[in-house]
Amino acid sequence: MIKVLLKFKGNIVSETLIKSAIITVGRESGNDIEIDNPAVSGIHARIGMEGENVYIEDANSTNGTFLNGKKIEKEIIKTDDEVIIGKHSLSIIELDGESVKSGDEPLTPVIPSLDKTMVLDSKMQEKLMEPKGIFTLLDGPGNQKSYNLTDRVTTIGKSSDAQIRIKGFFAPKVAALINKTDKGYTLTPADKKNLPKINGSVSNEPHMLKDKDILEIGGLTLQFIVK
Repeated sequence: MIKVLLKFKGNIVSETLIKSAIITVGRESGNDIEIDNPAVSGIHARIGMEGENVYIEDANSTNGTFLNGKKIEKEIIKTDDEVIIGKHSLSIIELDGESVKSGDEPLTPVIPSLDKTMVLDSKMQEKLMEPKGIFTLLDGPGNQKSYNLTDRVTTIGKSSDAQIRIKGFFAPKVAALINKTDKGYTLTPADKKNLPKINGSVSNEPHMLKDKDILEIGGLTLQFIVK
């Protein structure tokens, strides 16, 4: 038996067993897997069995179906694959027990409504799939409780232009820079007299930030979180 996991931001939203040859995924009520998001089409994709294999097929959706980052029409999916639909992801796991036969009758098709699907351009789709970094304030006189790292370069310092402000008479205008790249977020110290600490250790070189890293800089204690 095959189970399909629907996830949002890494958290499991629902679990669905494949009990017939075809199940549907979409925004409309009546789909086997419902995703309540305007970027998802009424009937967005179909998941089915071909012999012992599980496949996913895009149902001419507005914004497409992606398998491991690649837009697809129909592909076999394995247990370590990730399917992206809108802001959600799908993955499969195999359960012990009787497998589903491809000769089973598909479920009754869903009749779509007249609600329109929000159209996402390629840049918007890429942004949805990119991990998003956030600093949350754990301690210190920060000007915000959290900081979304949306810019290509985020400045930490005393400067009025800094996105993350630190205080103090001797605080540098620029204490560190955070560079956002396709590979993640890199923290680079910018003042040798005010080096940051990462997870309790002084860092004088660029550091690739990881989820749950603790940053101490300019009297602030921040935690890096990936969403």
